[in-house]
Amino acid sequence: MAPPEPWVDAAGRSLYPLAFPDLATRGDVFAPSQASYLVWRRLFDAQVGRGGRCLDVGCGSGLQAIQLALNGAEQVDAIDLDEEAAETTRLNAFRNGVVDRVSATAVDLFAWRPETRYDVIVASLFQTPVDPVAAMHAHRPPDFWGRSAVDHVIRLLPQALADDGVAYVVQTSLLSQERTAALVRRRGLQARVVDFALLPVTESFHQSAEHIELVERISDAHHLDVCGEDVVVGYLLEIVHKR
Repeated sequence: MAPPEPWVDAAGRSLYPLAFPDLATRGDVFAPSQASYLVWRRLFDAQVGRGGRCLDVGCGSGLQAIQLALNGAEQVDAIDLDEEAAETTRLNAFRNGVVDRVSATAVDLFAWRPETRYDVIVASLFQTPVDPVAAMHAHRPPDFWGRSAVDHVIRLLPQALADDGVAYVVQTSLLSQERTAALVRRRGLQARVVDFALLPVTESFHQSAEHIELVERISDAHHLDVCGEDVVVGYLLEIVHKR
């Protein structure tokens, strides 16, 4: 009897075991979340980034940057507010044999401006509505709608994306779809949902539960109640900059 055929994807890559990057983290650096896995699956499935110049915004432990490099990207720039996250990304790039094509830098996203244009940009960022008054007392940045970082990335895309470049941006259902669609259109971009997943809520959700309820009443933001458990929908947006 012939041995059973191995499970592989359309490109012939093994799915059992899964060729997932070798990652480690340290300190307060974010380990990959369910939202991170949503982005990673798209990059892995479509071999996104091959031969291109790529940018990972909010790199954390470096999962997306490393996968883009493993896919054959010529260069991947990774940025994060946390210097320790940048160091962790560089360490993980070394662990996966792509340190020669991955750079990681600590920057303030809101002060950062792209010095080049990228073929691929990925971004999975914090996006929980935060009551400005409560944030002031808790020493947290105020963000009434929870979308400051996502909006800032979208505004940068016309300058940061190369002609026909593509960005993969995670947006949760706690943010208004109508607002995102309007902002994308005003920037001359095109967007579509290419995947979605149900995500468990985080501690920040519970801390801002009353304010989130207000945001959901006055906008199209929403979350789901599944058997008494709060669940957020994470949407993976593919945003294209047409020449």
